[in-house]
Amino acid sequence: MTSAKSPRHWIWIRGLARHSGHWAFFEDAFREKFPDDIVEMLDVRGNGNQAHAPSFLTVAENVRDLRARSQILKQGPVHLLTISLGSMIGIKWAELYPEDVASLTVMNTSDGKNSLPHQRLRFGNLKNLLTIVADYKDPVAVELKIMEMIAQNVSAKEELARKFAETPPTKVSNITRQLVAASMFRLPKTAPHLPVLILGSKGDRFVNPICSQRIADAWGTSVHWHDKAGHDIPLEDPNWVSDELEHFLS
Repeated sequence: MTSAKSPRHWIWIRGLARHSGHWAFFEDAFREKFPDDIVEMLDVRGNGNQAHAPSFLTVAENVRDLRARSQILKQGPVHLLTISLGSMIGIKWAELYPEDVASLTVMNTSDGKNSLPHQRLRFGNLKNLLTIVADYKDPVAVELKIMEMIAQNVSAKEELARKFAETPPTKVSNITRQLVAASMFRLPKTAPHLPVLILGSKGDRFVNPICSQRIADAWGTSVHWHDKAGHDIPLEDPNWVSDELEHFLS
């Protein structure tokens, strides 16, 4: 792992239909804890500044695309900070190109080998997903619906939704393609031979927390649990995630 005296280089990867702006409050909490570290936030194809492009149908294609677009990777191995679909990409990145990765942090993710479909996407969210499709032309309403699913304990939701909606939304076709990629993702047979931190939330109503536990069990490690937050832990409790990272890196 990089010496504490040198700035670490990070790539942050968000999840399904999320873009770099959704890191929101977490960026400030992180920079307060790690002021010298250098962060590159990459949007998955189909989201954010890549909203114009069709999303890939496999996680591996996302890895190759992000790897090609990264500028910070040219300077050496990076610490991957990832969540949800972004964590599937991070896990696959560490599998395909371990020389790129100094450490891997995953949050509230899942895989199709160890968890069932209704655990990976709780069926109670299907109604909200259908509503999102119906409200597609109202990006603020879409963001509010998404927060209902993934971040219940956030204040100023309408203000956040308006801010998030300033970035072009993910097309319904791309949400579908990203769901296909996620559905086909399988955990590698062996754990990465590098430092790994698994963060999970017991209050996740989008993905069953058992999915994180099963990944940890498969890799012979443990989950660091948040007792209350929903799926989007860095949005709900950015300081907790920053504290966990500090302990992990030390």
